[in-house]
Amino acid sequence: GGNHVTILEQKQGDLEETGSIRDPAPGGQIYSARFMGDKGYVVTFRQVDPLFTFDLSDPYNPKLEGELKINGFSSYIHPLGQNHLLTIGQDGDEDGRITGVHLQIFDVSDMKNPTRTAQHKISTGDWSSWSEAMWDHHAFTYHPVKKILAVPMNIHEWDENGGENFSGLILYKIDETAGITEIGRVDHSAMAAAYWCNVYSNESWACNSESDRYIWWTSIRRSVFIEDYVYSFGDVGLKVNDLLAPQNEHVSLVLSDYNNYR
Repeated sequence: GGNHVTILEQKQGDLEETGSIRDPAPGGQIYSARFMGDKGYVVTFRQVDPLFTFDLSDPYNPKLEGELKINGFSSYIHPLGQNHLLTIGQDGDEDGRITGVHLQIFDVSDMKNPTRTAQHKISTGDWSSWSEAMWDHHAFTYHPVKKILAVPMNIHEWDENGGENFSGLILYKIDETAGITEIGRVDHSAMAAAYWCNVYSNESWACNSESDRYIWWTSIRRSVFIEDYVYSFGDVGLKVNDLLAPQNEHVSLVLSDYNNYR
């Protein structure tokens, strides 16, 4: 049992182990990994989020270089240049309780001493807030030249003031030094409300503008950057918005047959 990093070599049609690092985080579970050239990164989670860095330059003698323990975990790791990582996952507290979706930037220029240089908490809705980008990298859209990230988000928060409810795409400016800054949002909630009101036209709750139940029933699945526009594709339709000013909407198209689209 345990979590291991293993290097295999192909020899005469078979894969043979050349080296490994055995169970760097006993009791933890691997939530994400990224291997780039002779460097490797693994995130595990139990109560805190250890980011492990590995030197894989010698396949016969891989080495655990460094470790950074912070709360929560990263479920997807994206390269940000040669010396930084951009991740998405869930923030957490000291007891391992999940507290909401967050983005992070890590400086790994010193593999023996990785550091977190930026954290942006998208929501505080623990498991009731989620992003498909946390488990499917196709939903994580990053432009390395423009340094813009787009992630789909479903946010469901409850408090004495009603909390925040949102279903759509959030765009961020990413900078290794300045950190993570929200540019704006593309909201698919109203489009979902119109769709489901049409589907359940005989149900009073479905067309009640004060009801937010429909937000549970739509998610953005993918986004694409084309020139100065961002295209967002969701369960019930698509939108085209300005990339740097996503509040400016050019196209909103509700699909006629949700079941076929799925």
